[in-house]
Amino acid sequence: MRENKAVEEKRTQAKRRRDAVLSWCGSWCGSLTLHALGLILLIVAISREAQDGGFGGERRTDEVGIVFTDSVEDAGGEENADPASEATATDAPQTPETTQTEELTAVAEALLPADSRIGVGAQNAETSALDWNGAASNGSATPAGTVGAGRGEGQRVGFAGTSGSGRRFLYVIDRSESMSWNGGAPMRRALDEAVASVESLDPKKGATKFQVAIFNHDVEIFENADSLIDVNFENKARIVRYLRSVVADGGTRPELALENALRLKPDVVFFLTDADEELSEAALEAIQTARRRFNVKQICVVEFGRGSQPRKKTFRRLAGENGGVYVFRDIETF
Repeated sequence: MRENKAVEEKRTQAKRRRDAVLSWCGSWCGSLTLHALGLILLIVAISREAQDGGFGGERRTDEVGIVFTDSVEDAGGEENADPASEATATDAPQTPETTQTEELTAVAEALLPADSRIGVGAQNAETSALDWNGAASNGSATPAGTVGAGRGEGQRVGFAGTSGSGRRFLYVIDRSESMSWNGGAPMRRALDEAVASVESLDPKKGATKFQVAIFNHDVEIFENADSLIDVNFENKARIVRYLRSVVADGGTRPELALENALRLKPDVVFFLTDADEELSEAALEAIQTARRRFNVKQICVVEFGRGSQPRKKTFRRLAGENGGVYVFRDIETF
């Protein structure tokens, strides 16, 4: 009996140990399974979020910093469009063509008034140097904002309806026989415009040098100088006296005048002529080459002629190809 009882007790103890082990294993395995499952779900969720780039159906393009939503894709129908190229195509400034067709030129000539400006700063077409610089006979003051120091570019100066900004100015004036038409009205007007512009030069506003070149079939630079002279009261007075002495005579060679004048290295050239002939292609090319060589910023062109006559196309090109302004003035209104 005792032996049977002892055996029974050992069996009972072994069963308890087995049950305890099974209970512990079951609890541990369950917990481990649950944690593993949770970890797997977490990994899956993180992976999906990384692939989608965020919640709410958004896709991000980090390279360009733009967010495209599903609504944009649905509306545009081009999910793979390159936003950078689209922005470039849309925002890039459109560069206008530098030359006009013959048809556009004909239309412009038909629509523009007799005193017309074409080129940089071509507003206020009827404004002359007399209006700009306050030298009119009625003593009117200079219009606000027309003449003054530029932003680091020197003085802004007007001449016969054109204008240019710089520190060094050169006036190239036609004195050929044709300028004596109608009792010399064109010559007087040209000289009045030159005098008014010269008198407006002011070293306090940035103008430092200037010079005058008068031409017909030859070129005459004031005092036969080979350089510009200082802007001061004495030199301006001497130039004005010289201009008042000029008379119209001889033929005209505008290309020769310009080629010689550019060698004085001004910033701005004011060129006035009533030449009957167009400039040759070779002359236009030579003038443009000289302008670049001598670092001239602008060539502004004033053409004198009768309103019923066509404007010179090459004179417009001369201004347009050399950073300047073109103006036509009807001598029948002088």
